[in-house]
Amino acid sequence: MEQNDTPIDEFSNESAAPVDSESKNNNWFKNIDVSILIAIAALLISTISAFISLKESRIMMDQQRVLSEQQEASVWPYLEATPINTYVSDTSVTYKYTIENKGVGPAIISNVNYRFGDLDIEGWGLGKAMQEKHKNLEIDQLSNQTLDNAVLSPGERHDVIAIQITKSKSDDLNFNKLLNNINYRVDFCYCSIYGKCWQVEEIRNISLSEKCKFRESIR
Repeated sequence: MEQNDTPIDEFSNESAAPVDSESKNNNWFKNIDVSILIAIAALLISTISAFISLKESRIMMDQQRVLSEQQEASVWPYLEATPINTYVSDTSVTYKYTIENKGVGPAIISNVNYRFGDLDIEGWGLGKAMQEKHKNLEIDQLSNQTLDNAVLSPGERHDVIAIQITKSKSDDLNFNKLLNNINYRVDFCYCSIYGKCWQVEEIRNISLSEKCKFRESIR
């Protein structure tokens, strides 16, 4: 019996064909559901749109804020209180307390309080209070125009009160010292037509205040 001397290969001579990576990728894309791709694209578009919308909203808000500030600045009132002393003669002087609007818009005034030293007095009460404190002097009230509920236009000056102080010829009273220590003031609030309000104390002590209320009846 003839034996076959041809050796039998334990392994096949045919090797597996190499897998094409590009073909693999194509198959992966084919297996993806189209609806998923559409959903992802819609999500991206929605996110980008939301970002653009938010950016535009912020730009519009900044523009509105700048416009609002410009509008407020165009009608900004600024009130300055000033005591004015005038020497009439060696024995007589006048004291006047004025408030002037040096801003560019009307000032709507409220919450007015008249002070003489530590005392609250009436709007016309300076002459009386001075006379009680300085009995040796003659105090004459020349004019009085209270500030309550006034509206001052730009450039307008309001003379709150004016008094004349007279001493006898034999009195060695120093008028400068007397006038510098009168300690009269008017505390009040004033607002712009846009409702921004300031509080005035101690003549030039002016600050923004939420305690001051805009007079809605003025609209």
